[in-house]
Amino acid sequence: MSDVKELEALLTDQPVNPMRPEQRRQYADEMGRLAAITQAPSYIQGDRGEAAKMHRKLKGMVDSQIAKPLGERANRVKRLVTTILADTIQPAMLPQAVMRRNPPGAVDAFMKRENSPPVKRAVLAVKRALFALDPETDDLDHANLEKYRPSGINPDGTSTWDAAAQIPGHLAMTPLAKEHWPLGAATTQTALDQVRTREAALRRRNPPMSPEARKAFGEKMKAARAAKKDTPRGAASA
Repeated sequence: MSDVKELEALLTDQPVNPMRPEQRRQYADEMGRLAAITQAPSYIQGDRGEAAKMHRKLKGMVDSQIAKPLGERANRVKRLVTTILADTIQPAMLPQAVMRRNPPGAVDAFMKRENSPPVKRAVLAVKRALFALDPETDDLDHANLEKYRPSGINPDGTSTWDAAAQIPGHLAMTPLAKEHWPLGAATTQTALDQVRTREAALRRRNPPMSPEARKAFGEKMKAARAAKKDTPRGAASA
């Protein structure tokens, strides 16, 4: 935490929650509208006193919340930001795959690691420093530390399947399996081809009846039912 304390000492003149550039532009537009009211000719109706009051209030708020130039401190601040990101914040971040799939223990690990007070303190200091280093940036994700989160996806393309996770993921072939695919003629059949092969084998073992055989079998069964119907009850036991 010594790096975090040193960074905080270099940012004592910076606002705790710096105003984002897009917010500053929005307030600038509003202050321009208020200034136009105060400078309007007398024949144009408008509460000039209230507009001037709101203009001073907004200007004071903006001046107190925008990042201040660092001057000669910039190099030291930049070095500390790089060190804290690499040594404190990134090691505490759970991979994107874990955050997305939520396996057992992920919530507890998040609370103990990146949501712990020391890491949150480091994150706040780094965000303040990033805005102080580049207060005029147009990048909406300039201080978004999610871009430093590790992906958690295996670089070799292997599966990250986790059956116990809330979102298990998908199975995938390893590069070695892809290199040896297909494995041979016997394994290149599609599921439909395999079903057709089994059905053909069943037909060979149990060939279908011809129309004549089917008709003869039907007549035989019909005669058997008639004979059973004509037999008196108890005759078989007697």
